[in-house]
Amino acid sequence: MSMTLAICTISYATQVSEAPGNLTLPIKGGPSFGSRLHLEVYKDEARLHLQSTGNRPVMKNLLPVLVAVLGVAHTVAAVTEDFVVPGSCPLVDEASLWATYRPNLWQMDGFWYHHSHTPMPYNPIVNCTQMRWEYIGGSFRTEANGFDEDHAFMKTTGLIYEAACGKPHLVIAHEKSRPAPLVILDSDYKNFACLYSCQDFGGKYYGDFGFIYSRTPKLDPTFVKICQDTFKKIDLDINTFKKTYQGDDCPHSNKKKFQ
Repeated sequence: MSMTLAICTISYATQVSEAPGNLTLPIKGGPSFGSRLHLEVYKDEARLHLQSTGNRPVMKNLLPVLVAVLGVAHTVAAVTEDFVVPGSCPLVDEASLWATYRPNLWQMDGFWYHHSHTPMPYNPIVNCTQMRWEYIGGSFRTEANGFDEDHAFMKTTGLIYEAACGKPHLVIAHEKSRPAPLVILDSDYKNFACLYSCQDFGGKYYGDFGFIYSRTPKLDPTFVKICQDTFKKIDLDINTFKKTYQGDDCPHSNKKKFQ
């Protein structure tokens, strides 16, 4: 997302007063009376116009201004994405899950096959998807391969690491997608893993995704049901999950493709 800033003097942006698209945000606590922020949101661009109707522009407190403005712009621009809906992320006991799975993260190391997932806008590999998680001292170097929608072989790389500031979850930052939180809801490490990601945008919008991973191209229905029941507990609609094609013609045995 690119931004155009016309900066005068304000201090803190508060709540959005209109629906996303063309917004005027009131400013409270600014050094100039009558300050305001006008935000124009497009599909892939947010243009910010900061104005003050006071007599004197005062260029102090600029850093907190920019932090606030960029946060608002990120939130508002995000709601133009197809996967973002009104509401907030479901309640997930991340602290308890983190306490359970963090000591055993190393057991997630190795090869995983995508069994199924909810609709995703940032998922260029759609068939025969397999991943390698390589554990390196608390984080993972990752590599995925498979075929895109045009049946062309594709490979992407990335990282999975612990979230900053003590937040009890992982972060996945993969090529051709945006960084996102990642929570291990359930896994026995040897057969399956139920993974969940949810991003909250200002407490008014959110986007979430569910994934079922398997250690083999075909996952036993017993383990599929474990994940489905787990997702039901956080009100994630299991009927939205799309199964990843993992047929016999997939290059599953060719591990050299990961090198």
